[in-house]
Amino acid sequence: MTALPPAKMTLEACLGWENAHVEKHEFHRGELFATVGGRRVHGRVVGNIAGELRSRLKGTPCPVLSESMKVQIGDDTVLYPDVFVTCDRADLATDLIFRSPTVAVEVLSPSTQSYERSQKFALYRRLTSLQEYIRSTPTRAAWKDSGATPRASGCGTT
Repeated sequence: MTALPPAKMTLEACLGWENAHVEKHEFHRGELFATVGGRRVHGRVVGNIAGELRSRLKGTPCPVLSESMKVQIGDDTVLYPDVFVTCDRADLATDLIFRSPTVAVEVLSPSTQSYERSQKFALYRRLTSLQEYIRSTPTRAAWKDSGATPRASGCGTT
C-alpha cells in the first residue's frame, strides 16, 4: 500500500518522495497527481508514434523518449509526456529529469482529454524549447500526418 504524500511539498521533496514509490505522479504547484496506467490501445498508439518519430529523426542526436521520463517545467511542475523528443545538450547528458523537449506528445483518453487539451497544454507552452505539442486520439481510425517532420535544428545546443 502506498503512503499518501504530504498535502503540499516542494519540487525537491516531491522528487525524493516519488523516487521511493513505484507509482508515477505529476507535480504542479506543490501538489502531486497520481497517473494511471493506460489501456492496450494507448500503449500501442504511444509505441507507434515513438517508432514513427524515431524513424524520422534517425541520424540526428535527438532521442525519442516515452512514458516513464519526467519533464520539468520551471520550478513548480513535473509532467510525464507519453512521448517526447529533446535535442538539448543538458537533456542529452541526464538520465532522470529533462527540461527542454522540442516535441511533446500526449495520447488522449476520455478521462484525461479535457485536462490535456487545456491545462496541460498551457503548462507545456511555458517551455521555450517546445516546437510541437501533438495530441493523438486512439479512437480515431488513423493518425493524421501533417507531413511535417519534427525539426532537429538546434540539436546539441542549450
